[in-house]
Amino acid sequence: MSKKNSYNSGIILLCPDLKIANLQKTLTWAKSQVNENLDNVIAVIPPTKDKKIHDSFSSICKTYRSKTKSILSMVNKGMRYTKSDWNFVIRAGVKVKGSSFFKKLPLFGTDEKDILYPIVPDCLSFVEDPKLDWLYLHSQTFKQIGEFADKLPFDLGKILWTAQAIEQECNLKGIVGLRAIDYLKRDRENVHSNKKSTK
Repeated sequence: MSKKNSYNSGIILLCPDLKIANLQKTLTWAKSQVNENLDNVIAVIPPTKDKKIHDSFSSICKTYRSKTKSILSMVNKGMRYTKSDWNFVIRAGVKVKGSSFFKKLPLFGTDEKDILYPIVPDCLSFVEDPKLDWLYLHSQTFKQIGEFADKLPFDLGKILWTAQAIEQECNLKGIVGLRAIDYLKRDRENVHSNKKSTK
C-alpha cells in the first residue's frame, strides 16, 4: 500500500564532469533549500584513483564514488547511500529556477509511488529525455523498482527501469513549471490490461 509524503527530503548531486565549480554552484542553491544543513546533501563522482580529486570534493560535502562513469551508476550510488526518505537527484551545474522550487516538489510528490522528472523541449515522457537533469523519488520506491541497469546504454537503461517502475504501479509525473503531468498513466493501464488478457 502506498504512503503519503513524509517530507523528509535530501539532495543528491551528480558530478560526472568532476568540476568543483559546478558542485559549488549547485551546492550553494542546495544549502539554501535545506537551511544550510548538509546532513541530507551528498555528492557522487565517477570512479577515480586520484585521491586528491576525491578529497577535494569530500572537503565540500559528503562524497561517494560510483561503480562506473555512467550517470545511471551515479544515481544508483547516491540512492544507495542517502539517508533521506525523499531524494532530489540533480546534476551539479544544472540551473534550478526559483528559490522555492525544491520546497514545492512535495506538493506533487504526495505519494511514495510518485516519481517526478522535468518535461524538456520535444520530450514528453521520462524515457524520451536524452539527459537526466533531475529526478525526485522516494528511497523505498527505488528499492522496490531496483537499480538502473548501468551496464546498458543510457537510453536502454532508462527504458528498462521505467518498465520496472510501471510494473510496480509507480506514478511518473512530468513537471512543467508548477504543474505535474502523468504522461505514463496510459502506458501503465496498458500494462495491466495486457496482463489480464494473457491470464
